[in-house]
Amino acid sequence: MKTRRYSEGQVFRILKEVESGMPVVSAAREHGVSPA
Repeated sequence: MKTRRYSEGQVFRILKEVESGMPVVSAAREHGVSPA
């Protein structure tokens, strides 16, 4: 089984940043996540 790269906390933190108005591309770049 494949292991997860990001913890739930990391995912929630990124989503909160996007919800607060940060562009998805910027949040993805800041955390090293693909915006796709």
